[in-house]
Amino acid sequence: MIYKSGKLGCYEAYDYVKAMLSKIGKVKEFKAFYEDTEPYFEIEDGRKNYYHFILIDDNENEFWIDTNCGYGGTGPSFTEKILQLVGARENYKIDKKRVIHEKDLELNHDLNALVVLHDYSNLKEKYKILFMIEAKFSNAASRFKVVDALEKLGDLHPHILQDERFNSYFRDYDYVDNSLGQYKVNNILFLSRYLKNISIEDLKEILNTIAVRICGDAVEINFIDLNAEHIEE
Repeated sequence: MIYKSGKLGCYEAYDYVKAMLSKIGKVKEFKAFYEDTEPYFEIEDGRKNYYHFILIDDNENEFWIDTNCGYGGTGPSFTEKILQLVGARENYKIDKKRVIHEKDLELNHDLNALVVLHDYSNLKEKYKILFMIEAKFSNAASRFKVVDALEKLGDLHPHILQDERFNSYFRDYDYVDNSLGQYKVNNILFLSRYLKNISIEDLKEILNTIAVRICGDAVEINFIDLNAEHIEE
């Protein structure tokens, strides 16, 4: 079956994919084009409107999306965001290639989040490391929903190597991650100040309940105790 985002622009196309995640199976293939390419068009008012980004899942469904590739601009950047959203995290040179066709994609729906409690009363910016969440999702929709839930518990930030405060906690997760923002595998969850008095065990139970209620058996979640001391900047 063919699903189309509509020719509404890349922002709306991205929102369309997020809304359709539960319908998108395991993405096995994608095509991206800079120029109009047959047969990826629909006819409206007697003219051809072309789509330049096509996702194909393991159910042979095709998703025609109003983004593109081949230059450093907004359209290709949203193509890259959508690929990362569905778990395709390789560097496909979206902004450089004018025709891209990738098959047998290696998808990664993992999420690692270092849970950190910020001492808001300390002007020197003290942090307490609580534990690491390791979650493996079987599909993109489940991961997206859990990330959305975590963002309601605090500030979820992607871990970057330039932030040396937390590098040691991610040394066992050293694979290359080309994804951006909330799509990165490794993240820091700075808990909301409203949760500062909750016990670690209760917090783990809350997180486990959220994940299981959202995902059922589509997630494997572990909590790794780190027994870390305070870190002071």
